[in-house]
Amino acid sequence: MTRRILPLAAIASILALVAGLYANRPLQSERPVPEPPRRQATPPPDTGSSAEPCAFPLRWHVARLDSQFGLSRGEAIVAVEDAASLWNDATGRSLFLQDEAEGLPIAFVYDGRQAAAQERMRQRAQFEERARRIDVERAELEAMRERQAAARADYERRLTAFNEWSERHNEAVHQWNRDGDVPEEILRELRANDERLRIEERQLTEERREMEAEGQALAAEIERLGRMVDEQDSMGAALGRVFGSGSVLAGRYVEARTRDGRMIEGAREIHVLQFDDSDHLRLVIAHELGHSMGLRHTDNSVAVMRAEHELAGATATPAVASGDVALLRARCPEL
Repeated sequence: MTRRILPLAAIASILALVAGLYANRPLQSERPVPEPPRRQATPPPDTGSSAEPCAFPLRWHVARLDSQFGLSRGEAIVAVEDAASLWNDATGRSLFLQDEAEGLPIAFVYDGRQAAAQERMRQRAQFEERARRIDVERAELEAMRERQAAARADYERRLTAFNEWSERHNEAVHQWNRDGDVPEEILRELRANDERLRIEERQLTEERREMEAEGQALAAEIERLGRMVDEQDSMGAALGRVFGSGSVLAGRYVEARTRDGRMIEGAREIHVLQFDDSDHLRLVIAHELGHSMGLRHTDNSVAVMRAEHELAGATATPAVASGDVALLRARCPEL
């Protein structure tokens, strides 16, 4: 199964099986030495579908689990059981059976594929965590901006009222100064009003200074957030360059065959090579189990047996589609 990752992908490093043939040179002697019968080389493993399909129930066991995957053996077994259940539920048949003694080996093989995927997921997690922090700070700054806007509106109302009050007071003082002979009671009232105006003016002046300081601090925070957003964009672009679009082999079914195409008994395996999460792991295993039943790839865009699956760090819950079932029943009419 090939896994296509958008927009961040791991670069696959595919291991090859190499078989060497050795030629025998004739011995130098006076009497000819009979040449031994020629032996046919074992053909390389075939990575397509099984040459002996529909052998139900298909027995399996987890034969290898590299520790770098971070899975316990129990978790690996559950993943295979869940993947098998996808086929069982879709067909209404028990197609697979765990058998530690003679089952099809399933090997979790850790190499550069999973290592690159883990690094990609780590960097993606950092990228998304930074994006969450940016969103939180953006919301906080927006709330601060709204509070400052409300404070400024209140200040403007109080300033307007102060100016109107001050104007009325100045008119009254001007009138009494013009008329002269100000009663003591009126004079005391004018002086008290003048003191209240001075107090209000000092308070308004201090509030204006505080609002100006808060406005400058808000502007600085908005500028800082803008730099964070620019850095986040640059980080995303860098991740896209390092983990660009591409394909990586997530799993494979291999079996050795004789020259006439028959499967060699006990010479087949499923390799799990790369997965992002539990849903993706079930999809990888279900796909390779399909090959073990004799199924090849399909062009059906929603089928488990599609050659490539486009993923972006997480998958939807996998399910065996009707197209998969039709493919299986065409291959195994007895189902």
